[in-house]
Amino acid sequence: MAAGDDLLLTRAEAAERLHVSVQTVRRLAESGHLAEVQVSARAVRVRAASVDRLVREGLPRRRWIREYQPLR
Repeated sequence: MAAGDDLLLTRAEAAERLHVSVQTVRRLAESGHLAEVQVSARAVRVRAASVDRLVREGLPRRRWIREYQPLR
């Protein structure tokens, strides 16, 4: 494991890197797209490697965009 692999970010820092809201970071973690670590009873951190992976691969598309059907 490289030194940068264990870097942890707050949800706010992850949101800033991804250009999304903190709530979106929570949703991405709940859906398994981001790896979170419980560091204390109240504090949660996001693994920087999982954020960097999403930056490279792109954010998952929202469900309503995939199911969109144009009017005919």
